Amino acid sequence: MQFRAGLLFVVVATAASFYLLINSGTISYWGYWLIGFIVLGLLGARLWALSFLKLDKTIRADLDAETEALKRNSEKVHINFDNCKFKSGSFTRWVEDENMRSAKILTGTSRHMPNKLEHVAQSYLVYYHERGGKEYVSQSFPFDQTTLKFYVLNGNLALYVHRFDESKYLFELNA
Repeated sequence: MQFRAGLLFVVVATAASFYLLINSGTISYWGYWLIGFIVLGLLGARLWALSFLKLDKTIRADLDAETEALKRNSEKVHINFDNCKFKSGSFTRWVEDENMRSAKILTGTSRHMPNKLEHVAQSYLVYYHERGGKEYVSQSFPFDQTTLKFYVLNGNLALYVHRFDESKYLFELNA
């Protein structure tokens, strides 16, 4: 509802403002009307932005509720280090050098602007569960294999496997 109302306010305010600017000589107090429509447009933009924040909170709440339901209906498996295969998902990419952004603005060109290589460390593990005889692949974690091994050795990583549907599982990091 907020999304539609905000969008409607922005569209009406924009159209009315253009109409006032085009016909400013024939409308009395057109400046006051223009200010009113600008305020209406800003209010609409705020409603529109708040609707996206509300949607984000709703999605996060649903995801948290689904995660908690999975954990309640699951068996918690303590991960045995010897049954893990650690994999790297790290990669390197070119990114724009933030220090050169002002030079780009001043010159007005992006040609021949220096970029820099950025290393993104990621790792994941494949866990072989002895009792079920099944392999579980974790989500990627934002650190390298050595750090992931450290968390597994310290017992900070747990696996939740749904009691009735083994295709539903979750790795949880308790750092």
